[in-house]
Amino acid sequence: MPSSIPILLFVGALFGATLAIIQSSSNNPLPQPSPTLPLIYYQKFILANSLQLGESCSWSDETLRQTSSLKMQKFPKGSSQRNDILNSLVSNTVQKGRTYCRALEMQVCDKDTARCVCGEHGVQANLGNRYEPTDYVTELDAGSGKKVCRFSRGASCIPKPAKAEGDTFDFKCAQGLSCNYVKDGTTCTDLSSFKYALDSIRRNETDEEYYEGTLTGKMCKCENEIAGRRSNGRFKRSLNAIFGDQYKPTDYVTELDAGTGKIVCRYNRGAPCKPAPAKDVDEDSFIYQCARGLRCRYVKDGTTCTTLSILEYSMDSDRRNVTDEEYVKGVLSGKRCTCEDEVAGDDKKTNLGGRFKRSLTEHGETYA
Repeated sequence: MPSSIPILLFVGALFGATLAIIQSSSNNPLPQPSPTLPLIYYQKFILANSLQLGESCSWSDETLRQTSSLKMQKFPKGSSQRNDILNSLVSNTVQKGRTYCRALEMQVCDKDTARCVCGEHGVQANLGNRYEPTDYVTELDAGSGKKVCRFSRGASCIPKPAKAEGDTFDFKCAQGLSCNYVKDGTTCTDLSSFKYALDSIRRNETDEEYYEGTLTGKMCKCENEIAGRRSNGRFKRSLNAIFGDQYKPTDYVTELDAGTGKIVCRYNRGAPCKPAPAKDVDEDSFIYQCARGLRCRYVKDGTTCTTLSILEYSMDSDRRNVTDEEYVKGVLSGKRCTCEDEVAGDDKKTNLGGRFKRSLTEHGETYA
């Protein structure tokens, strides 16, 4: 019998694809359900989510999917409540022979025509009557020659193509359009979503107002491509090339990992470091972190280094008009975050707000 893990993750991805926008453009928003049902149920559920563009569908089935989607997003990933909702949907789908349009290819059932059209069930569930079917268009994919769904001009979009586990479909703007950050017109990136979350906190918006903004084009939207449009190139440069002879081998040490019993590499005391990844990273993934007894601290105020620290350091650099090379050298020489001795009560020393923390956690890996 095949392993149940890939099957369960793919089942979660059927919902994660459209929840990505709601959860600030996470590229891996998988609920990771518990295998409480027979494996065959999950396999049949995957097959049930296979209706293609133009095929007949049931609005009743679609309504159940959207209702389940709304219920799921109220609970954290991996929580028993979220898993129970998904398992209930899986069971109901299999027992009653329900079928759905392919969410992993940006498709949803249209109520009026009872046909699969371009759209997103998670977004429609959240916006209700404010949902705009015209935010989605079809076009021929240059690579495959197949008709695919894309975001249309003026539609809300996500920072970068979101690919769900085991799938190759790109959630992106139609040809001739680019996904731009509304505030400054630059290419929309994960940093853009961080900034939008921070601005939302400063405006004292509720979670509902924040999420609605991300879904209605107030954060990022598809606009005509313009030659030479600015992007956040600072995060795309090769750090190693810029670092050069400033590299310090003594910034790294080895230690015995308590969990695996293996010798692993860690950042040394005083070495530049980066925030810890999300808690739900793959258990087999290597975690870049400070050595035992050390904590990654934001140099500016001594608090635990977080993704917000990265954003603040970047904004401070912009205000000082530093060059990209100066910025990167500052990061790599320990001017942003460094490994320092742990102190009792460290867990309470953080400058990260609740909503912003939830938004960043959904992103998994943080910027280096």
